[in-house]
Amino acid sequence: MPAAVDPAHATSAPDWTAIVDEVFCPLCDYNLRGLTEPRCPECGYQFAWPELLDRRLREHPFLFEHHPRRNIVSFVKTLLAGWMPRRFWRTLTARHEIHPRRLRWYAVLAIVMPFLLAGTGLFSFSAWQTATKNAQRAVVAPRLLSGGGYGYMYKNGELWIQAYHPFSKRYAFERVNPPWNSFDFAAEAFERMAIPLRFPAAVLALLAWPCVTFATLMIFRDSMRLANVKRMHVIRCVVYSFDCIAIVAIASLLWRPSLQTLVSNDTFDMSIGPMLMLFPLAWYRLGSAYSRYLRFDRPYATALASQVITFLAIAAVVVYAVE
Repeated sequence: MPAAVDPAHATSAPDWTAIVDEVFCPLCDYNLRGLTEPRCPECGYQFAWPELLDRRLREHPFLFEHHPRRNIVSFVKTLLAGWMPRRFWRTLTARHEIHPRRLRWYAVLAIVMPFLLAGTGLFSFSAWQTATKNAQRAVVAPRLLSGGGYGYMYKNGELWIQAYHPFSKRYAFERVNPPWNSFDFAAEAFERMAIPLRFPAAVLALLAWPCVTFATLMIFRDSMRLANVKRMHVIRCVVYSFDCIAIVAIASLLWRPSLQTLVSNDTFDMSIGPMLMLFPLAWYRLGSAYSRYLRFDRPYATALASQVITFLAIAAVVVYAVE
C-alpha cells in the first residue's frame, strides 16, 4: 500500500521550476501547472500534490486493470474488494491510470461471462438428457410395441416411430429425436429447458441495468458542474459497482419463492425479483464510488436518483414485454 501523505505537504505548492513534465487533472485533463491550491479549477477535484506528482502511486496494489501478470489473483481480489465499497474506493482514486482494455475484460469476465457459462451449462445438461432419451426411445419403443409392424414416419416435420399394437389394434406413435447436430435437436433441448427459459427476461434486465445506469449518470454529469469529467471515470465507477450482478442473480433464485406471494406472472416475478435485490446494493456501491472516487456533491442522492430512474425504466420494459 502507498505510504500516507503528510498533511503538512499535501496542500503546499510544488516547486514548478523543478518539474519538467506537464501535470494534468486526473478527472478532466486540465493542465495544473502553475497552480498553488490542490484543487482543479475546471472540475473542482481536490487532491494532494504528492499523490498527484509521484508516478509510483499511479499503480494500484491489486486492481485487475494494473496487474496483467497476475490475472487470476488480481481478478479475485478486485471482485471481493467490491463488497466493501467504502474501503475499496479509498484505495482506488482518480490518480490511478485507467486501462480501458483491461477494464472491458474485467466487465466481460465479472458481469457477462457468468451468465454465458450458466446458460451453456443448462443447455449442455438439457442436450445430454435429450440425447439419452433419444437413444432409449430408439431401442425400447420397438420392443414395447413388438408383435406388430413398425416403421418411421414424418409428422409435422419431425421423425416418429409408427407401430401397430396387436392387442388394441391401433397404431401407436413414438417420437424419435433428430440427430444431435441438427436444428431440431437444439429446439428439443431448449424445450426441455422449459423452466430455465423464463430466465432470459431476468438476465436481460440485470445486464441492462449498468448500461441504463451509465446513460442516466451521463445525463447527470452534463447537467452539473463536473461536465468535463472524462467518461472513462464514470464507466469505471459503473463497472466496479455492478460486478456483483451474478451473485445477485443466484441469490434471487433462492429468494424467488417469497416473491410468488407478491406477483403471479412468472416472467414478471423472475425479472422484478433480482431487480429488487440489486437496487439497494447498486445504490450503496455507486454512492460510495461517487463519494470517494469522483467526490461529487450529494453523491448518494445522485446514485439514488440514477437507480430510481433505471429501475422504473427497466420495470416498464418488462411489464410491456410480458403483457
